[in-house]
Amino acid sequence: MDLDVSCPPHHGMMELDRSVFQKTLPVLAVRVPAIRTVEFKKAYEMKKYLVDLPNIRNVEPDPDNPGNRLVLLNKTEDALPSETRQYISDNGLGFTNFDIKLNYDYWSTSDILQSVLPSELVATGAPASFATTGHIAHLNLRDEYLPYKHLIGKIVLDKNKNLRTVVNKVNTIDDHDSEFRVFKMEVIAGEPDFNVVLNESDCSFVFDFSKVYWNSRLQAEHKRLIDMFQPGEVVVDGFAGVGPFAVPSAKKGCFVMGSDLNPESAAALQGNAERNKVTNRLRVACKDGRVFIREAVQ
Repeated sequence: MDLDVSCPPHHGMMELDRSVFQKTLPVLAVRVPAIRTVEFKKAYEMKKYLVDLPNIRNVEPDPDNPGNRLVLLNKTEDALPSETRQYISDNGLGFTNFDIKLNYDYWSTSDILQSVLPSELVATGAPASFATTGHIAHLNLRDEYLPYKHLIGKIVLDKNKNLRTVVNKVNTIDDHDSEFRVFKMEVIAGEPDFNVVLNESDCSFVFDFSKVYWNSRLQAEHKRLIDMFQPGEVVVDGFAGVGPFAVPSAKKGCFVMGSDLNPESAAALQGNAERNKVTNRLRVACKDGRVFIREAVQ
């Protein structure tokens, strides 16, 4: 008996209706005394025939007797081998039926998106990937997904309890108007709150994500370079942003000169230096990187 846990299709949904995501899986169960449940499940004759599905328990309370448990099986009675049926006859309290009920909470972000978006859009996969910065998820949706952006945002928010805000990029940092390497964004789900608090390299950073550049995917690169620096060395960072290199380097004992042309980034860099108590080793400026580096080496 193959249990089909696939998400039921609702292609073309525009407004999220969580109530339609329901599925019932009827299975065979064996009544077992509660005190013998573990022993019963571990028996050689039973191991292959227990329900084994992600996030689904194979033991449930017996609604007719609180002293019993229902052990859920993945076969019909006729499909069980004779030695398993004999073990159940000797150690169980008889067969019964049980309905495994699945709802919206069971399926993943990708499962739900595959279900609700038009089938031609998800033929090669759903737009379930995103980057996170603090409590913000930021997506870069292709044009064909834009009519469904709010639906996608709600699902991403539902399925990731650490998030409070979902945004979609409106442009890229390579656009001609992105002087400070920030991208325009729109909130597609959750709170319009761009003030982020996050930890990286044993430091705390606070900044307005809509006004500065931050890339969480560079964390390993940040660490690789910081690990190369030695206490007492001088580090010059002409494109310091909010401080992912400068602040941890100063905390490590380096003497750091950090600058960013974006006034918002420079202000956040100063604030993060104060927050991490490294102002005595980190000098902050707001200048063009080329000018700053020339001045730093003079």
